[in-house]
Amino acid sequence: MLLLKKLQLLLFIAPYSGRLIKVMARPETASLTTIVGFHKSSDGTVDPNTTATEDITVEISAANTTMEFAFTSAASFDKGDTIALSFNPETNPNQAKISSAWLFDITI
Repeated sequence: MLLLKKLQLLLFIAPYSGRLIKVMARPETASLTTIVGFHKSSDGTVDPNTTATEDITVEISAANTTMEFAFTSAASFDKGDTIALSFNPETNPNQAKISSAWLFDITI
């Protein structure tokens, strides 16, 4: 599982409350059944939980094809939470390009 081994290095602290909207992934090879997970932890915990708050599974059957992992309101977080993503492909994706869309609750 990519990222979970290095959650300490690949995480960030949420500057506002909000939620993860989606993740886009484009592996270099077909990675077949692929799971993207949303992980979080609140104050008092060093790293995000290794068990995802929400997992989304998508079948990526073609190389160099962008796929969307749409998350629900279960992927919500509070200001100050530590949050991270995991990428768990069934087969080796070689290189994978990944981006994410986040919704922050910013009230001025």
